[in-house]
Amino acid sequence: MKGWVYILKCGDDTYYTGSTNNILLRIQQHAAGIGANYTAKRPPVEIVYLEEFKHVSEAFFREKQIQGWSRRKKEALMKNDLESLKLFSSCYKDFHDALKGLNGRFKKQNLDEIKGIDQFLLDEGVTSELLDFINNRKLKGD
Repeated sequence: MKGWVYILKCGDDTYYTGSTNNILLRIQQHAAGIGANYTAKRPPVEIVYLEEFKHVSEAFFREKQIQGWSRRKKEALMKNDLESLKLFSSCYKDFHDALKGLNGRFKKQNLDEIKGIDQFLLDEGVTSELLDFINNRKLKGD
């Protein structure tokens, strides 16, 4: 039986991740306030991501995986931003080492634009500031 994993954006700007074998019914339930306690308390809900699987068990596994992700990582998934997903998937030390060119997990060409911003390397909040910087450069076309 087919399955789907979905992400809803709630009225309070939070995300809810779920899985189902009947996506139309499940979305209707959430919209009516009977889908889950979480979404019932945060109307309205809007579907912002949907992924289909051959088996509902695969969708359930994927739901649990996504539920453990940060908001930024979920937003990268929704945007299909594979580069940011890769960066958010690395642990902080791997990411920091990659910025210094000490970790082969990232391709060198993907890091070239990052290496010029050394001021972020000393900051514990390197991940969010760095990715904001990269995303702003992409939007500007640099």
